[in-house]
Amino acid sequence: MLGPRLVGKTTGVKLLINRLLKRVRPEKIMYVSCEIFPDYNMLSQVLIRYLKISEKWRGTSYIFLDEATALKDWWKAVKPLIDAGVVENTVITVTGSSSLKVRRDVELFPGRRGKGVTIKVMPLSFSEYVRLYNIEPELHPGGDRGVI
Repeated sequence: MLGPRLVGKTTGVKLLINRLLKRVRPEKIMYVSCEIFPDYNMLSQVLIRYLKISEKWRGTSYIFLDEATALKDWWKAVKPLIDAGVVENTVITVTGSSSLKVRRDVELFPGRRGKGVTIKVMPLSFSEYVRLYNIEPELHPGGDRGVI
């Protein structure tokens, strides 16, 4: 999931997690803000530890790496796990604000994305916002339709 800053990527991920919690054990879901790690090695250690623990539970695990582009070389923590087959039963969702950087990093995963897709999150146009929130223009004194 990629797009400019402040368009709702993190909110979308948290809404997805909220839906998942209704049908998946909480232990099967891990949300990580990549902004907190000093380097990709620390992220790698956290992922390996989580995957080891999650082996106890059957079924799919879900890992959400939020703002991955904030962490230099974030992909170096994920790619070896994919290559080793350790994340076969894991859905990994990655968000990033720098779309050029994310696109370049994703190119490092040829043939490793499974059924993955890239979701571009862009700001709404004014007309899309009005339509989404079903906003009607207000009538001004004199009956003229004014600006919302």
